[in-house]
Amino acid sequence: PTLETKFVAANTLIQVDRPAQMAFITPEVKKKQDELNDLRQKKHFLAPTWEKKKQIREQDKKLSQELAILLRTDGWKNEVAEKLAFWDPYDQSVSAGYFDPQWMFGIEDGFDIVIGNPPYMRVQMIQKTQPEFMSYYRDHYQSAVGSFDLYAVFIERGYSLLSKRATGIYRPP
Repeated sequence: PTLETKFVAANTLIQVDRPAQMAFITPEVKKKQDELNDLRQKKHFLAPTWEKKKQIREQDKKLSQELAILLRTDGWKNEVAEKLAFWDPYDQSVSAGYFDPQWMFGIEDGFDIVIGNPPYMRVQMIQKTQPEFMSYYRDHYQSAVGSFDLYAVFIERGYSLLSKRATGIYRPP
């Protein structure tokens, strides 16, 4: 088949700002997420024709919009609900400004392996080229202290994406 929905282009260092109650999602939201994951990870992957894939993509779009409404009703910020709902897993030419394994792959307990090409950029260069991310990095990563390198943040994020099985040790969420 195809690997279209098995790879994504995204800013892995930026996570989705989930509301505190996300741990207790409603059954309606969970059901919609499961339907969407089934479409993306199974039905689209195994679709035998381009015509069938187009139908599945239309279903995906409809489900995503329905899920965005449910998320807003459940207390999610409109901006975050829209960001998730309008992410297109089928457009390989667009990079998402965030990375969310649960939303993008239906993975909740981490990956068995993480492969990446870390950037090498000192904090001074980040301040010049990506000043909007500086406070985010400092607030979300233990390694973003002092005169840090983006490489350290990237390695920390990669490690946090691994499952307990892969690391062999317990990682707090």
